[in-house]
Amino acid sequence: MTILIKKFNYNQILKILKNSKVFLYLRIFKIRILGMEKEFREMSNAKIFNKIYLDKMWGKSIDGHANSGDGSHLNYIIDPYIDVVNSLLSKIKPTYIVDLGCGDFNVGKNFISFAKKYIACDVSSVIIERNKLEYKEFQNVEFQQIDICEDKLPHGEIAFVRQVFQHLSNQSIAKFTNYINKFKPFKYLLITEHISNSKLLIENVNKPSGSRIRSRFKSGVFLHKKPFLLKSISYKVLLDVPINSKNPLSKELNDADTIIRTTLYKF
Repeated sequence: MTILIKKFNYNQILKILKNSKVFLYLRIFKIRILGMEKEFREMSNAKIFNKIYLDKMWGKSIDGHANSGDGSHLNYIIDPYIDVVNSLLSKIKPTYIVDLGCGDFNVGKNFISFAKKYIACDVSSVIIERNKLEYKEFQNVEFQQIDICEDKLPHGEIAFVRQVFQHLSNQSIAKFTNYINKFKPFKYLLITEHISNSKLLIENVNKPSGSRIRSRFKSGVFLHKKPFLLKSISYKVLLDVPINSKNPLSKELNDADTIIRTTLYKF
């Protein structure tokens, strides 16, 4: 009886700890001590994302080329986003659209008809050079290789940053928000991030830049919160797409432990 009670108490305590922020902070501490994104240590953002595409870390298409992962290719994720952005662009009627972190352009290609000029940017020269070849028929699209955390940004009425910051360190993200706060190059900024849906959510946990994201320790990027404090006139969540991170192919909402959230900032 004593052994059963002790076992029950131990299991109960373990369950309580797993559902508390104490356990979460211990996990974050363990990850930081043991190292995360070690394969990208001391690498620039350009080298990091070139390696990701060259090694096909996010997956590959039928033709064998590296792609930008499930978040840019699964229909139940991208179709609602395309609908929301189409509606937004119909209202804004931009002349210039800037896509910061265009990846393989599977999503961005749906919006090129809305603008006189579509400037698609990515830090990876590997994906930019491939896009130049694959989408050369689009006369109003210009592909640029830039680091959005280090370089001068193109101007436009609206900019998209879709599932980019989730891969970057807080230091890199802060450089971007500081630039936006200072120069205000866009009237609208549409941010999409894969975030945790947990009640234990801890906003803006730091991580090294690399292929992985913050939802693994129940976090996500929120640009208007500390330490970034993006200054805007207003912001509004336009779309939440529930995702089961353990099985992204599953559409069962009851199993969704994360969300891909799209937020519109107005300046």
